[in-house]
Amino acid sequence: MAEALVFLAFLSLGLTLATNVAVPVHLRRKRHGAGPRPSISVLKPLKGVDDGLFENLLSFAAQRYARFELVFGVADPRDPALEVVERVRRAYPNTPIRVSTHAPELGRNPKVNNLAAISRLASHPYWLISDSNTRVHPDYLADTVAEFKDPHVGLVTNVLAGVGEKGLGALLENLHLNSFVASAVCAAQIARSPIVIGSRCSSGARTSPRSADSKECATSSPRTTLSASVSAGTASRSRSRRTS
Repeated sequence: MAEALVFLAFLSLGLTLATNVAVPVHLRRKRHGAGPRPSISVLKPLKGVDDGLFENLLSFAAQRYARFELVFGVADPRDPALEVVERVRRAYPNTPIRVSTHAPELGRNPKVNNLAAISRLASHPYWLISDSNTRVHPDYLADTVAEFKDPHVGLVTNVLAGVGEKGLGALLENLHLNSFVASAVCAAQIARSPIVIGSRCSSGARTSPRSADSKECATSSPRTTLSASVSAGTASRSRSRRTS
């Protein structure tokens, strides 16, 4: 028994080291060059005002990308997040912004209900789904859509990094994101068995149809999903932010 426990301990340590090494190996891979630039709808479900919400939303409005729109949604028309959306609209008046203020209760998950409502306002064929506490660099959309230059790619996701924690809960969440989640995603990609944490639909599938099968991921019409960075549970309400 003791020998078996020692073996399992060393095996666990070896797997941990291997997956951690996978992160820099995967992130240093050669990126796809510039390819087609399809129009994109960025779907943002909102609830309340997270720390840094204005800066997070602003980072999407400031994208260096020709054809995109931001589609925000709340379940309650009195949600204070709408005031932040109006600030973003004033800061970037040339960025198309749409807002849904009603989310019919289609199921038990409020975020999915919200996404179902705002998806009906999306006018572009490519969708990018992103949490409210995600902050990105100005070329995020361009870098993400470039992955579709590979004809075998039907869905793209991004490795997230948790930063800016202000409490124990957020610290533990960021530790989880920056260690287990990041290493597992990168190791699975290298092993050619990619996963998307928090999305049952796309786990283990790098190549998925670009149209009809996207309906299986809680969308209401045939679209191509660019990136699913929405996570399960209530973690998105913690006092931290994510970067992609």
